[in-house]
Amino acid sequence: MAFNIKKKLLIAQRKEGNFQRIASTGFITRVDEMLVSRGANIILHGELKNFKRKPRGRRWTVDEKLFALAIFKRSPRVYRFLQQHLTLPCESTLKNLLQEIPLQPGISEPLINLLKVSAKKMKSSDLYCTLLFDEVFLVSNLSFNKLTGKLGGFEDYGRHGRTSLVADHALVFMAQGITKKWTLPVAYYFVHGTCPSHMLKILICDVVRALHDAGYNVLATASDQGPTNQKAVAELKSSTKDEIFYEIDGRRMVHIWDIPHILKNVRNNLLSSDIQYKDGLVAEWRHLIEFFKLDESLCKLSPLTYKHKNSDGKLKLKVKYAAQLFSAKTGNGIENNYIMSDGKYLKD
Repeated sequence: MAFNIKKKLLIAQRKEGNFQRIASTGFITRVDEMLVSRGANIILHGELKNFKRKPRGRRWTVDEKLFALAIFKRSPRVYRFLQQHLTLPCESTLKNLLQEIPLQPGISEPLINLLKVSAKKMKSSDLYCTLLFDEVFLVSNLSFNKLTGKLGGFEDYGRHGRTSLVADHALVFMAQGITKKWTLPVAYYFVHGTCPSHMLKILICDVVRALHDAGYNVLATASDQGPTNQKAVAELKSSTKDEIFYEIDGRRMVHIWDIPHILKNVRNNLLSSDIQYKDGLVAEWRHLIEFFKLDESLCKLSPLTYKHKNSDGKLKLKVKYAAQLFSAKTGNGIENNYIMSDGKYLKD
């Protein structure tokens, strides 16, 4: 109650204050002549035009909505904070704007067209990119889309058709610049369980061709080491009979396995198996456990905690625990303990 009264008093002060005197049509027109940034110009226009109106009576231009949407997508919390101090569109207005964008499963034509426009402004070296793809878990749900008149929620491969299976994952493709920092999603598909390897191979080729047609040069693809990903990449390499490179429409590229996923795989394998490296030396999980106990009893120098020792459940999915296990600090600590004890501790 106190907050509402305070807000009403603030609005009354603004209506009766100097701000109302300058918020005239002539002044708003002269705002365009002011030497301010485009963002400040958009905010000032919206503030002068809408501060006297009730929330449901405010009107916004497309530029004002797009500028507000850019802030909201970067951080909803920051946007809500700014709403307390500035006159900005409500969240429902921004979400309605997003629904007007014609996004359907498959390669997104609006985003590809955006890439084509951007390609004309880039240097030739900035057109080199990689294609990343991964599956994201979704909660299964069926819904009716009024804009398309279709029942959504089923497995959908875009122009390759739909199935009667209810989707529980989304397969997302994203392009990322190599010499210049830019990232943009270019395609998505709804899948049930996981995308079959033969279909994944077709989708990779489709997205790579779309990027080539947009003027970009795809040098590599990247993904985690999931079984279907490995099989799809193996099928692509089999056509060129090469263990490293594969070709799509005569253009050679390489596949890169996701480094964080490799770290987790190595850690998971070390839990049940030993790793043999140079000169016949063997690394075992017990070496890390013994080092953790020594480090706890002496002056703690490593980042290891009980979460690293017992990495089960959700902890097993976190990359930082696997990375810290194989960090230089942990390795140096193991080596120092081995040398200082004359091989008594942590011996191979």
